[in-house]
Amino acid sequence: MIENIGSIDPKELQIILAPLRNFLAGKIRKDRDNPWVAKYHELNLFRLQYDPTTRKGQIQPQEFTNIVSVATRLDKVEWAKSFIGEYGPQLDKGSRDNNIRLANATILFTEGQFKQCFELLNQDEFKDFYESMRARTLVLRCYFELKKDPDAILANCHSFEAFLDRNRKPKKEPLEATLEFVRICKSIVSMTTDKKVLLKRIQEKPNLILSHWLEKQVRKYRV
Repeated sequence: MIENIGSIDPKELQIILAPLRNFLAGKIRKDRDNPWVAKYHELNLFRLQYDPTTRKGQIQPQEFTNIVSVATRLDKVEWAKSFIGEYGPQLDKGSRDNNIRLANATILFTEGQFKQCFELLNQDEFKDFYESMRARTLVLRCYFELKKDPDAILANCHSFEAFLDRNRKPKKEPLEATLEFVRICKSIVSMTTDKKVLLKRIQEKPNLILSHWLEKQVRKYRV
């Protein structure tokens, strides 16, 4: 595509890129070894250079946070910070502050600054469903990393689960994957399930988000 970019109509480029993005997003959810995250980052770099819909001033809020999330999964923190500084100020004014806050919180979590990440996010401020879902996921993970009281973690899980149930729709893979993530978090905290059973449950869920992180949490707990 790079070699022939001059002869590809922008509308045709969208027809090519949309299924590519969906394909990679699905692979990232399903493939535990995840060589696809790097491919998604490569695709994002390509889009930032050649795709008119991601040029400065035109990038969509959800796409902005997705790009940061993928970069931090690869520990490309400095690149992500540079991206936020360059593209963040040009987001739509109505969602700009929350999107920049969410992107910076993602970086703080990647850097292990869990307290700062937790303090930066007030999940009630996020009105967009997917932004709120991402913020709530970060907050819940911070609860674990900061070793909050188990009752507090469970209360957060119940609140998150209720939020997802209220917005539940058929065939919404990201929502279902997040809902299962919360349920497994509840099982880890309650410590009522055998560790081997819980690990098997994680490994057998093809669309589960953050499975590697969940496995780490299971091994920390005596279940």
